Amino acid sequence: MKIKAPITSDLFPARRNYKAELEEVSARALPFVSKQDRFKPGKKYWDVKPINDYSLACNIGAEYAAHFVQYLKNNPNDVEINLLGSIVEDMDFTDDSGAKGYHVGFFTYLEFLLYKSVKKRKVFHDLDKHRDKYRLEE
Repeated sequence: MKIKAPITSDLFPARRNYKAELEEVSARALPFVSKQDRFKPGKKYWDVKPINDYSLACNIGAEYAAHFVQYLKNNPNDVEINLLGSIVEDMDFTDDSGAKGYHVGFFTYLEFLLYKSVKKRKVFHDLDKHRDKYRLEE
């Protein structure tokens, strides 16, 4: 299957690498994370622009998911700190505007990546190993 060129728009964030050795990198470098002072109230980890075009928002949301996963891939020390939980906490699931597409696209692409990464794994075996990593001695 031939891969089509990526969708381009001024609304799409530039694709990039999040490797720390290239520059100091934190989750604030992600295109959907607020750049405002982290001590100010408000949405921090899901700060997206209003949009009425659901389809475009779905595509942008998928692009955001790719940025998120690339960030984790390049910054393994930020895996298992519940960054995804912070992102989800800031999403507005009551918004019925086209902006709903942001999180639909985001989660749809994450599901695809999850499936691709685990389809040949023994998921429950991995879970037991993960739990053993954090199990306290009695």
